[in-house]
Amino acid sequence: HPELRLSEVKTLEDCAEYFRSFADYIIADAPSSERGELSSGILSLADSVILTVRSGRATPEKLKAEAEMLESLGARLEGCILNDIFR
Repeated sequence: HPELRLSEVKTLEDCAEYFRSFADYIIADAPSSERGELSSGILSLADSVILTVRSGRATPEKLKAEAEMLESLGARLEGCILNDIFR
């Protein structure tokens, strides 16, 4: 794979293009969509999304609203990870 030169990576698009040049899958751990701009920037580059939810923190209504919001932005929601189930 080509060498990553940090001086050449100016944007998220540059970073995604670099990794796509040699990787079949790229997994990006992004902040909550409630945090705004960074998540939407990553979302615009994603082929699909897996929503991660902390157990006991989200209601079914909130999950449905989040899924609908992601899909309204053009995200292909593949599934959900339920995190911290034994806490």
